[in-house]
Parts: sequence; C-alpha cells; structure tokens
Amino acid sequence: TTNQGDIPGKTAPQPVDPALSPTAKRCSGASCGAMVSLSQELETVGSEWSFVGPSRQQPDSSPTVAKVNNATSADSGDSRFRSYMQSHHKRYYAKYRADRRRTAFVHNLEEINEHNQQFKAGKSRFRLAPNAFADMPNSEYRKRLVRLKTDTHRKVRQTIADELVAMAGDIPEELDWRDKGFKTEVANQKSCGSCYAFSVGYAIAAQLMKHIGRIELVSEQQMVDCSTTEGNLGCGGGSLRNTLKYLEQAGGVMRQVDYPYTNSVGNWGGEGLLVVKTPPSV
Repeated sequence: TTNQGDIPGKTAPQPVDPALSPTAKRCSGASCGAMVSLSQELETVGSEWSFVGPSRQQPDSSPTVAKVNNATSADSGDSRFRSYMQSHHKRYYAKYRADRRRTAFVHNLEEINEHNQQFKAGKSRFRLAPNAFADMPNSEYRKRLVRLKTDTHRKVRQTIADELVAMAGDIPEELDWRDKGFKTEVANQKSCGSCYAFSVGYAIAAQLMKHIGRIELVSEQQMVDCSTTEGNLGCGGGSLRNTLKYLEQAGGVMRQVDYPYTNSVGNWGGEGLLVVKTPPSV
C-alpha cells in the first residue's frame, strides 16, 4: 500500500480546451482522510506459493515467509490457480488466506466451466473466463463491490418525476455511446470502496465529450482523497451527492492523467483544477 502523497511539481496543468480552464485549489492532508489498508495480493514463486507477511505500507526488514509445496497435488485446479496468481500479481499475507482464495477460485472455475459448456451447446450467448475477482467468494464480492449507499431521507421531487414520465415516450429503442466515440478502458476500483468517485467521474467525462468532442477522463483519486470534507469516507464509501457537493465547492476537477488512481487514500498534493464550464449557448 502506498500513500498518494505529494504529486511531483505544483504547476497547474494547461487547459485542454476553452471549455476547461485552470484554477488553484487544494485540500489539506488533515481533511483528506486517513490511510487505509488494502486487501492482500498473491504471487507465484516457481512451483510454490509464497505468502508474504507485512504490507508495502509498513515494510519489515525480515518478513515472515511461509511456502507451501504443491508439487504432489493432484488437483487440476492448482496449475490454473498458479497461472492466475502470476497473471494477476496476487499475494497473500498468510497460508490460510491463500487456502481460502484457492478454494474460492476452484469453486468459481467450476461454475465458469459449467457455464461455458452451456455456451458451447448454444444455450448461452456469451462465455466466461477468470478475472481479477475470481479468487473471491460470491458473498464477499457482493459485500465489498456491489453496493450503493443511498440516502433514505431524500425523495425525488414531484416535478422531476413528472418530467421522467413525460419523457418515457421519447426513449429510443437503443443507444450505444460507443458508436458515438465514447470508448474507455474497463475501470477497476480494486479494493477501495470508491464506486461513488468512478460513477461521478465517468458521468463528467461523458458530458465533457458532448461539449469538447473527445474523451477527457477526470481524477477519481481526487474525489476519494478530498470529498471527505463533505461527508464521504474515502475508501470506506461515499455518496454521489456528497461527491458532487465537493466538486462544486472545489470549483473543478483534475485530469486523471495528472492525478492518477492509486487504490488508497492519500493527500492532495497537486494544484490546478479543470473547471467544467457550460458554453453560453447551452
């Protein structure tokens, strides 16, 4: 785990378009939230699984390493698991964690294989393959990654509800923004509960594209680090409303390339925001 820390240089980035202009605001380290620990990772060392104790955030000069030789294992899932560990750069702190991850991986692999048999038989339109989350039990995946904190005290205004009903008849049969050029890499928030920042960030990027004609991704990390001033909890989660309130107070948002995502909470050390301005004609 690494701290975001100060970003090298304090020069505000050049505006990318007349629709975007720089300003200078920053939040202090105290208001940006505390460091949090990240989930463990796995990696393969030869034909053995290596489990390293301390995290990178708190290095130890003599870490405890436990190795489990799997050369005699007859389970065909072992080789797939070793390959999975290597390709996704996974590492755990202890043997029991790796055993739990391996059990989850083998179970998920069985489900993947069963589904792909359905695909081959023409009973499904897509096939599956292991990804970075394949070592997580389904219950853990849903608890950690499939969640949205809602404000039960806020209600949709009646005027908005009426507008939505009135617009229902104008909804097109289909709409694929990829056909209009909005194509981005698949985002991965990793072990940080920052879905709120990604949701807001890509919504802003979509609106920017409509106005400037190209994709300009904005910094999710800035929102994770600094929206704690409006009630968000960094990697512990947050709301879309609090995130938008923070951006309104900050006066803009930085580019993703200037303030990249680090899967942790740190301090905002860079200066210079991109202020999204609506053209007068809109």
